[in-house]
Amino acid sequence: MLRSFIVLGLLILSFVSPAGAQDDPDALVVRASRLIDSTEAMLNLRAQRFNEEMIKMNALKPLEATSLAKDTIPKSREKIKDFLNFLEVYRSLSHKMKEGIEDSVNNLRSKMSTHHRTSFLKEFLDAYDLEQSSLDNYTNALTKFYTNINAVLAFIETSSVTTKDNKLQFNNKKEYEKYSELIEAVEKSNKRLINASATSQKATIDASSMMQKAYGAIRK
Repeated sequence: MLRSFIVLGLLILSFVSPAGAQDDPDALVVRASRLIDSTEAMLNLRAQRFNEEMIKMNALKPLEATSLAKDTIPKSREKIKDFLNFLEVYRSLSHKMKEGIEDSVNNLRSKMSTHHRTSFLKEFLDAYDLEQSSLDNYTNALTKFYTNINAVLAFIETSSVTTKDNKLQFNNKKEYEKYSELIEAVEKSNKRLINASATSQKATIDASSMMQKAYGAIRK
């Protein structure tokens, strides 16, 4: 999983190659347009890869009673570990992509007159920052949520617990109290995750709109 995502990251980074030495205004517009187009393609490809992983995790349902058998928990924990690693690599590659895009914009700006440098592609960069910032918050919330779930599974794995009528049955009061504490942490992180997801979805829509405006602005 991580290897395939790293390959994807290298492919995406190739989209944002720096501008050449040519400083003709029409050539700069063409290069800027290509940068916006390739960035939007990159964002769509990145979202597709992310959604593939989310589908797998949503299907896992690690805290359902049917998933809490002693022989099932280790498998669930391994999948959660893989997903947490995926999120870490995902964030790292996303930040490298952001740096590549900023370098490309700065390269384009260096070919322009000083008067236009600051404003050129500003809305485009603002859009990317908006999308990336909200995505970071969302993936960090996912990391916290699944880290808390993993803590619950690790605790159940070593506890004296059975299932009856699809419900956990604890024989030890202290273990039940600890379990309740861990579940409360999961519920709190889930609420933060829901809010972060909604914010990220809105930011993605807003960023796409801003990029389209930036595309139109450079052609005026």
